[in-house]
Amino acid sequence: MHLNENVINLFSQSNKYVANLFNRKNKMEQNLLLQNPWWENTELIQQDPHLKKVAELPFQYQSHVITDDDLDCSGVITLRGPRQVGKTTFLKMLIRKLLQAGKSSQSVFYFSTDLIANEKELFSLIHNYIKFAPQGKRYIFLDEITIVDRWEYAIKHVVDLGLAEDILFILTSSSSFDLRRGGERLPGRRLISQPDRVLLPLTFREYCLLQNFDEVEPINVQNWYDSLLEKLPRLRVFYPKIQSYFQQYLKYGGFLMAISDFMQKGSISEQTLETYKTVVVSDFEKLKKDRIILRNIIRQTLDTLATPISWNGLAQDLGSVSVNTVKEYVQLLADSFSIFILEFLEKDHQRASARKNKKLFPFDPFIYQVFASIAGKDLPESIEFESKKIEGIVGSALLRVTESELFHGFANLMSTFYWRSARGKEVDFVVIWNDEEVPIEVKYQSRIGLNDYTTIKRSFQKGLVLTKDTFFQEEAVIGVPVSCFLYLLM
Repeated sequence: MHLNENVINLFSQSNKYVANLFNRKNKMEQNLLLQNPWWENTELIQQDPHLKKVAELPFQYQSHVITDDDLDCSGVITLRGPRQVGKTTFLKMLIRKLLQAGKSSQSVFYFSTDLIANEKELFSLIHNYIKFAPQGKRYIFLDEITIVDRWEYAIKHVVDLGLAEDILFILTSSSSFDLRRGGERLPGRRLISQPDRVLLPLTFREYCLLQNFDEVEPINVQNWYDSLLEKLPRLRVFYPKIQSYFQQYLKYGGFLMAISDFMQKGSISEQTLETYKTVVVSDFEKLKKDRIILRNIIRQTLDTLATPISWNGLAQDLGSVSVNTVKEYVQLLADSFSIFILEFLEKDHQRASARKNKKLFPFDPFIYQVFASIAGKDLPESIEFESKKIEGIVGSALLRVTESELFHGFANLMSTFYWRSARGKEVDFVVIWNDEEVPIEVKYQSRIGLNDYTTIKRSFQKGLVLTKDTFFQEEAVIGVPVSCFLYLLM
């Protein structure tokens, strides 16, 4: 029997939805073989549009967020991250790797869940694939799983029936909230030691590595002081080159489409900007949220950048919007990896203070441009705004190396804070590294004086000052250019 007919027969045995979806050959080809062409011919993976697009880029980048060791396991891995960051492309790269390693083509199943409405339809899809697939290790890739209502119950049912032996599920989503809530309903069924992963835009160091610039080893944050001192001589030598890359990163950030535009055209295209803008707005509209409220909250995020503000203050600035609505929208932006919420540190307890004001920052330099387009405003070109933006970029880099559960989103950070003394003197960031409070002050300026780090010395004794182009060491305070410090963070 021809593969098409075999698949049609197997996938038409269950509920009405599956029968309607797979019973006719043309429908089947659109929704199943079209997504898994390697079932008929392994070489067809090379024609995948996502992989072809990657092959045309002026650079090649492969994330290691899911490793070869992971692919040898069975269980459920969730992969989260912002829209258009490359999760689907990453899955297709994994599929190509499996096929090139000699895995049976029909043991690898990919499905984008746009056409599946609920957990019953999802269960039927998975169940019938398992009946169709050859025995042995199998791989099920389900893209944007949280589109499916109650998706976790389908996975749970498959596992509880004993059907998931020797199966690795990899599930992606652009929302930490829905995937987190679903994952919490799968206790004891995950099997993987670190089942939740996150794929984020490139860090500044990754951006440099993308351009084959790799001259200084990354810092060991658990022994940050000695490690940084050791690297200062080489950083001084390579500072001009690092700074030139940093000026690019400030404009284009770590999203691969934006980087590709820059490398090929010298600027970000309107098409790329519109793509990301549409993604942010449409995600809120799918949740039946108001576009105008979203626009105004994004505008306020840019207007109050790096400034501590309360939920009440944001609500008042927005007029008739309630505090609960403001919190909900900001939380959703953080859950979708668009912004991060920086809380005030209670030093005595090394935890965030719920009563104190918060700071809101876009997560990636490119998101600033997306937000400005949504808000209908131009980004200020002032030195003051650039300094605030750089402060946000530093925060994004710090939370990547400090927070152990970024897959939960950027709303409830556990180890990255800001702090203010009783005298009202603020420290931009205090991070917890190896149970040590490390204060980090961002001073994007050439002239640095004692007043710029007096609070660090008085309240912490030891810390970092991130400058524009100045290196210094004064007792236990180290000064280093922002670009050099970010280059050291892996």
